[in-house]
Amino acid sequence: MEKAPFFANFGFHEVFGRSAVMGLLALKGSGVSRLVPNLVQADIIESVSGHGKRKYNLKN
Repeated sequence: MEKAPFFANFGFHEVFGRSAVMGLLALKGSGVSRLVPNLVQADIIESVSGHGKRKYNLKN
């Protein structure tokens, strides 16, 4: 998957969660629940701490 849709909306420093991904890609919660682990495994996004549960940002 390309970084472009995520980068255009979040950049490298914006922290985002599941609801932001749902809005960006017009997916339901179950779709995002399957997508996010794949993006982490593909080294596109990474988990961040200090911003609440299950928050991510793009890897630079």
